[in-house]
Amino acid sequence: MKKISTLLIGILAMMFVSCDEDVTTAYNLRGEWTGDMGMFYSFADRYDRVWEVDAAYTNIRFFRDGSTYGHGDQIDFYNDGPYRYQSYYFDWRVINGVIQLRYHYDSNLDCDIYQWSITSDYNPYTRVYTDVFAGYLNNRTRFTLFKLDNFNWNSYGYYDNYYGYGYYDNYDYYYNNGYPYYYAPTRGEAADSTKSDMVKGEVRIVERGSRFLKAKD
Repeated sequence: MKKISTLLIGILAMMFVSCDEDVTTAYNLRGEWTGDMGMFYSFADRYDRVWEVDAAYTNIRFFRDGSTYGHGDQIDFYNDGPYRYQSYYFDWRVINGVIQLRYHYDSNLDCDIYQWSITSDYNPYTRVYTDVFAGYLNNRTRFTLFKLDNFNWNSYGYYDNYYGYGYYDNYDYYYNNGYPYYYAPTRGEAADSTKSDMVKGEVRIVERGSRFLKAKD
C-alpha cells in the first residue's frame, strides 16, 4: 500500500511540474513574431495548370486566453503569384510542452511545435539583439522567428464582431504593372515545360501549407 501511495504521489508531482511548465510556455509565447515558417500555396489558372508560390515571410501573433491556451492570427506575405498575402485565425494550446496550432480556415495548416525555445539572439535583418522563438514543426523541420514590433495588423483585414479584426486572402488585381488578373512567373512555372506568356484569367487555390511539413520536388 505504501509503495502504491509513493508511486501515486510521484505521478501527481510530475503532472504538476508539467502543468507549471506549460503555463510558463503559454506566458512566454504571447506576443508578435516574424520569420520564415515555410508557408506556400499552389493555385490553378483557367487552363488548370498548377503553380506553387513560397511566402517571403510570415507574421504571427499569440493572444493568451487562459493559463495554457489562447488564439492568434497569421499573415503570410508573397512577392510572387496572384496574392499579396493570405491570413488565418488559429487556436493554440500547450500540452506537455508541445504547442498545438489549430487553424479555423484550413485544417491542413494544423501543426504542433516541438523542442521550442525563446532566447535572446542577433537578428541579421534588423541588426539588433532581440527575442527569438525557434522550434520544430511536427518534430521535423526547424523554424526561427524574431520578435516583431510596430506592425499594423489592422491594415490587413476587416472587423468581425466575434474575433475582432479578421483576415482574408487578398487577391492583388493590379499585381503586374497595373494589369488586372495577371500573375507573375513563379519558380514552379519557370521549371515547367509548358511555360508561356502570363495568362489572363481567374485563379483558384489548390493547396496551402508549410514546405517544412511537406516534401517538395
